[in-house]
Amino acid sequence: MDSTNLMALFVFCILIIIIFIQYKKISKINKIYSLSNQETTATMIDFKNEIEKKTIIIDKKEEFISNQSNQMQILKRKYEDEIRDLKSYYKGIEGQLRNFGEINTHKILVDLKRELVKNSEIKPDQMLILSNVFVPYRDKYGKLVSRQIDHLLLMSSGVFIIESKYWQGNIMYGVSKSKAKEFSFILDKLYPKNKMNDEATIIFTENFETNSENGNKSTESLKVLSYGDPSNQVKGAAAVLNQLFRDHGENIFVTPVLFFNNSKKKFMNYSSNKEPFVSEDEKSLRKFLIDKIKNKNDFSVEQLRKMEKIVKDVNYLNN
Repeated sequence: MDSTNLMALFVFCILIIIIFIQYKKISKINKIYSLSNQETTATMIDFKNEIEKKTIIIDKKEEFISNQSNQMQILKRKYEDEIRDLKSYYKGIEGQLRNFGEINTHKILVDLKRELVKNSEIKPDQMLILSNVFVPYRDKYGKLVSRQIDHLLLMSSGVFIIESKYWQGNIMYGVSKSKAKEFSFILDKLYPKNKMNDEATIIFTENFETNSENGNKSTESLKVLSYGDPSNQVKGAAAVLNQLFRDHGENIFVTPVLFFNNSKKKFMNYSSNKEPFVSEDEKSLRKFLIDKIKNKNDFSVEQLRKMEKIVKDVNYLNN
């Protein structure tokens, strides 16, 4: 074999060796890559499983929070409904007491009219009784509102608004800080803006409670109440009615009357004001109205009917 052939064989062997070495390297790389893929896949699966677990936990927490929120909303609505029912209940009781007082006053007026007509002291058309009247007017902001009047008496001797107060307890009417003296701190609490001679009305009521710390024995306490200023209320209603009559060309003075018609009260009048006239029982109210009838005769039947129509027309429109 010549030298040329030997050289070719040698080169061929070298190529075979190089190819074998490269093959081994590629095989090793493929094996490493395969193992790496397997590990990556396993890691991805573990990561996915972990995410799914955490997602389930988060979903459960959100569901728990949502359920708790729903429960809170249900409880909130339940308590709101109970509070609304209680307010409605107390408002109904207050309305019943108010209605009872107004019904009682209306009966007194009707009985008085029947008695006066029977004794021929007046004619039926000389005493017109209107109850639960609403008169529209504009407030200081120009808004159209209405004033409720318990009782309106149109009589030949005058026009009277009667405000019924069916209040129980010890009523101190028309008391001021100067008159209350050492007890003026009560008015300071209830009417902090009142001046020394500004009059107000306060009510003292007894309150009985069972005290568990005292062997469940009943204890008595005193409660101080304030329902605003009833004198300003009835005088305000009289002013509204005065304006209504003036708007219809009638210059008529309306006399305000406060009637405290609960027989279970104790009434003390400290007021120095001449108006409104204050009646603490049926006897004094009857005497006041009878004296007015006997002493003067200002309005004719036609005038009374005209005033009645004015009031009924605006009351109808207001309703």
